Amino acid sequence: MRKIIASLILFSLLISVLVSFPVYASEGLIKPNSKFYFLQSWGEQIKYFLTRSPEQKLSYLLTLTERRVDEMENNPSAAVTSRYENHYQELNNLTNKMQNKQQATERIKEASLTQQQVLSQVYIQVPEPAKQAIINAQENSSKHVIKTIEKVEGISQAQQYMIQVAQIQQMEKVGQIEKIESEPMESNPNSDPSQSTLKELKSTNTLNEGQQLNPLNPVNENQTGNSSVDHIEPAQPVQMNQPADSAGQN
Repeated sequence: MRKIIASLILFSLLISVLVSFPVYASEGLIKPNSKFYFLQSWGEQIKYFLTRSPEQKLSYLLTLTERRVDEMENNPSAAVTSRYENHYQELNNLTNKMQNKQQATERIKEASLTQQQVLSQVYIQVPEPAKQAIINAQENSSKHVIKTIEKVEGISQAQQYMIQVAQIQQMEKVGQIEKIESEPMESNPNSDPSQSTLKELKSTNTLNEGQQLNPLNPVNENQTGNSSVDHIEPAQPVQMNQPADSAGQN
């Protein structure tokens, strides 16, 4: 009986610490890979429930979204991305209770776009199995933001936000491609050998393009495929007859 009471007291103290602890984006008491991570989730939910003002709730939720982004950067998982999406879903619901809905929507939109950019960088850095979790976080959270903008500011503003998100995600793909191309062939034994061949062809084409600048170099013109057979005819018969002529003269 004493052990149960002691456990309850300890649990209550831990929850009270989690609730009273100031929330910083990069300073969670419990990391996602800990088996006690659920305690932090409980503490955040309790603190959100005890926060009465809709404005304070909004600020608290936005700070929690920043914490989730930080967690995804260090340990992306389906549980973290799910909580991240839930935060934006609750933000969408919360705007109905705000006195200044447009100001709240602008805060949500600004936070989302900033975090989309951060997650794009995270996507490039994380291992391949974790990339899908980052994509899910980006796509699912943006859907809730689109709903928020549409009901407060209209369809045109929602479409503008969608374009901005699409541009960020496009840069994300470009960054991933650039990272792959920048890796040396020797450090990636499993890479496609055709890529090395393409690089060699590119370097050869660059050389030929430089040679084309000299119109007095028919050999180089022949290499580019722009010359005719006439360029290689004149010298051959003369070179073959020269030894015989010289022998007759001697």
